[in-house]
This record gives sequence, structure tokens and C-alpha cells, in this order.
Amino acid sequence: MEDSAVLTENGITIRQAIAWDVVKVGRLSLQAIEEQGQAAWFARPEPTGFKLLSTHLESIGNGLVMVAETREGRIVGMLAMSYQQYGWSDEYLFTNEWFYVLPAYRSGKYAKTAFMLMEAIEKFADSRRNPKTGKGLPIQMAIHSVLDPKLKDALFRARGYDYVGGSFRREPHGRDI
Repeated sequence: MEDSAVLTENGITIRQAIAWDVVKVGRLSLQAIEEQGQAAWFARPEPTGFKLLSTHLESIGNGLVMVAETREGRIVGMLAMSYQQYGWSDEYLFTNEWFYVLPAYRSGKYAKTAFMLMEAIEKFADSRRNPKTGKGLPIQMAIHSVLDPKLKDALFRARGYDYVGGSFRREPHGRDI
């Protein structure tokens, strides 16, 4: 993502992640996993440190990770994307791997942090040309927010995304209703 614009507002800078960021990104991922785990019904697999870090390092190496960083160098948000190909077509699209912003950076003075991460990724996807259409790559985001799905939906609608379905998860033997 070397040609993506760097965005700065209210002391938050959006930039491409580098290999040195892998530990900070890993720690932020653990916070995201912990936050999602606060929902009593959300059973999540326990993260494996090495696997988590190696997955993030691979994504960073592919150049598809943007981070939101404070003036002090703290990473407070991240959005990682990957290229995918439709199973029935030669065309590609851009899909998310993970997207998280710390709660303190979702409102007030920092309310635009998630928007800024999305804007950086959108500029990158728009700059890639599909040889068949001459347009940029479409983006498909599958966000699994168990804490505030209405807020998540509003964020995507405000950025011009269309709702195209959802994900459902079933635990072994179902869950008690």
C-alpha cells in the first residue's frame, strides 16, 4: 500500500503498517478479541501468540494493513485487507481480515478514526484497476461486532457500503435459547 495517502487528524495518523508494528498490532488484536469475548454467548477460540503474530506479520508483509497511530506512537486502530477472487469469476475484490479501533477512539474528538482507516483502504482499492472494467476493486467487509451491530451498520452505510448479507455462527450442539 505504498501509494496510499497518509491521513492525519486530531493527533491520529493513518499509515501503512511495517514489520516493527507486529507486536503492537498483535496486542491490539488481543484487546479486540477480549472485547468481543465480553458478550456471554460469543464463544471464541483462544488465540495462540505465535500464530497470531505470524498471521499479522504475513498481512503486514503483503502491505495490506493500515494503522491508526497517536502522536506518542500508540497504535489505537487497525484495518487489514486481502485480495480475494470470486469462486465463479476471474475478477478480484478486496476483503477485510480484521478491523478494530479501541473504544476510547470511537467517539468524541477521535470519532473519525474508523472512517480514516476506511478512507485509506478505499483510496487504495480505488487506485487498483480491474483490467476488464477499468474501475477500482470492490471492497467487501465482513465485520462481526457482537457488542453494537447497529453502530457498525451505521458506519458502513455512512461510507456508502451496501448490505449484502450476514454471517451466522453455530457452536457445536447449538446454544441454549
